[in-house]
Amino acid sequence: MFILGFTDEDVTGGWQHWRLATECGAALEAEGLPVSRGVWETVGEGRYLVEWYLEDELAAIFDRHGVGWRRFVIGQGPGRREGHPPLVAPTEEEREILEERRRAARKIAP
Repeated sequence: MFILGFTDEDVTGGWQHWRLATECGAALEAEGLPVSRGVWETVGEGRYLVEWYLEDELAAIFDRHGVGWRRFVIGQGPGRREGHPPLVAPTEEEREILEERRRAARKIAP
C-alpha cells in the first residue's frame, strides 16, 4: 500500500489532489474498473493536510496511463486506516465548481 501526502499548498493552492483524483478516475475507467477502487482518502498527519492510501496493484495501472502520482508518495504501509471510505471521483457539477474557484483564485493571485 502506497501512502500519498498532500500539503495545504497542494490542496488549496495547486488543486493537486483534485487533479490527481480526476486522472486516477480516468485511468480506472479506461481499464473498465470502478473509479472508487483501491484509493482511500483520510485526514493527513503533520505537514500533510490530506493523505491517500493506494493499493499496490493500482500503481501499474496509473503508471501505464501516465498518472503523475509518484511525486506525492510519502511512504508505504501494510494497509489503509480503518473507517475511511474509498475515494470517489468528483461529479461533473463538482468539477465545474472547482474549476470556477480555480479560475477565480488565479485572478486574485498577485
